[in-house]
Amino acid sequence: MPRYQQGSIRQIKRAEGMAWVLRYYTTRTDGKRVEHMVSIGLVRDIGPKKADASREADRQKLRETINQVQPFQGKPSTFGQLCQHYIENELRIDQSNSARPKAFPTIETYERHLVKRIIPRWGNLAPLAIKSTEVEKWFFELRQGNAQ
Repeated sequence: MPRYQQGSIRQIKRAEGMAWVLRYYTTRTDGKRVEHMVSIGLVRDIGPKKADASREADRQKLRETINQVQPFQGKPSTFGQLCQHYIENELRIDQSNSARPKAFPTIETYERHLVKRIIPRWGNLAPLAIKSTEVEKWFFELRQGNAQ
């Protein structure tokens, strides 16, 4: 049974600025250990202390992800990738065989909202990095006409 990894948290320089990353190792099928990194977030958003980054990694459940029985495949999906998957695999299928069929106007509305509003605002974030308070604030801004 593989051992449980805590990973190590480091700061690295990225185009957007300094970022916190969680480093961990996996063992390939040939037995070689390979280092991987998962981005936790930008230092300016999370905080300057390693403890801040550790709390954020726990909030995003990154340690559970790197300790899955099956090897962790690359970077975690962004919310935008999940939205694209939903559009391609749920909205653009034959609705007659769907568990919850959607009418054509509903499909058009969902896709329009995803493409024009939701993906541009939230698409670059990891799904677990999106906080409900931020979404509520965004909804309020949308109602006021101040949101992007």
